Amino acid sequence: MKLFVALLFLLICCVHFSYANPRCYNQICPSATTSCKKNVRSSFDRTKLEIRINCLDDYDGSLKEYYFEEPSSMNPHTHYESSSYAAAEGIADNNNYYRNTNGLEDLY
Repeated sequence: MKLFVALLFLLICCVHFSYANPRCYNQICPSATTSCKKNVRSSFDRTKLEIRINCLDDYDGSLKEYYFEEPSSMNPHTHYESSSYAAAEGIADNNNYYRNTNGLEDLY
């Protein structure tokens, strides 16, 4: 019984801490993060892809930036650039603001 209680407690802690901070494209972000931006572009010599992931606040200000480089599998004469935006995963909000509305305030 003690082993069962200990394992249950450990499981609850793991689940709680795995969603404690918002995530952007599988990267951990500060607690004020509400949305994410990902930019992928060819490097100057076009041999690598430069990847930037930004954790954004309510006003689209960058709270944290991640930078990665990966080898490019594209033709060396090809310039590539792509940007995408998404809502942060794992946002905890007691008022269910981000879960039950479209993010717009009631104006009446």
